[in-house]
Amino acid sequence: MKMIDMKRKAKGNKVPMEVPMEAKESYPYGLRVSLEKEELTKLGVKLSDFTIGDTVSLFSNATVISMRSSESEGYDSSNLEFELRKISLGDAINKAKE
Repeated sequence: MKMIDMKRKAKGNKVPMEVPMEAKESYPYGLRVSLEKEELTKLGVKLSDFTIGDTVSLFSNATVISMRSSESEGYDSSNLEFELRKISLGDAINKAKE
C-alpha cells in the first residue's frame, strides 16, 4: 500500500501572528490519533515505550461515520469522518517488548 504524506502545502503568510501554534502546524489536527491508558493497555504498550519523535506504524480498520460537502460562491469544502474501531501498532509492540 502506498503511503501518502499529508503535509499541507504552504499557502503564503495568510496566518495572523496571534494565531495559536496548532493553526500554523504543517499537518492538520484532524489527522492526529490520541490513545489513553486504557487503549494503550489493550494494545500491550506503555507510554514509557515511546519517545517524542518516534515513527510508529499504525494499522486500523475504520468505519465511515460522517460525510459532509458544502459548496458556495468561492468556497468548496468536503469532510469525511472515520471512527477507528480496530488498531494495531505494528512494530511498536515489538519495540515495547525489547
